[in-house]
Amino acid sequence: MIKCLYFSEGSGDNLAGEAIMLNANRFLGMDIKDIDETTLQFEKIDGTAAESTIDLKHGGGMNMDVMKAAGAVMLANKHFIVIQQDPSSPTGYEHNIGNDLITDITINE
Repeated sequence: MIKCLYFSEGSGDNLAGEAIMLNANRFLGMDIKDIDETTLQFEKIDGTAAESTIDLKHGGGMNMDVMKAAGAVMLANKHFIVIQQDPSSPTGYEHNIGNDLITDITINE
């Protein structure tokens, strides 16, 4: 089963450069960047040796909560998973860890 992870930053309007969809099979791991930021690492989508990273901002000291939530949605039996900061943005998908944890998302391709 191909599982896709959709990340949206900014207002949720999905303007150019505000969203990316990555294959979950390219997930490498997570790292604590700061007390209020956790980084998800993926193999680069263009096939180079570099990484694509997604920085998730959250409340101070909530790194483990974010890691657990991200891991849980990636393990869910769903093909398409939305991870975004704006819980009011209608996605139509039930797997969204942004509702209570994520305050900002930065996509680094």
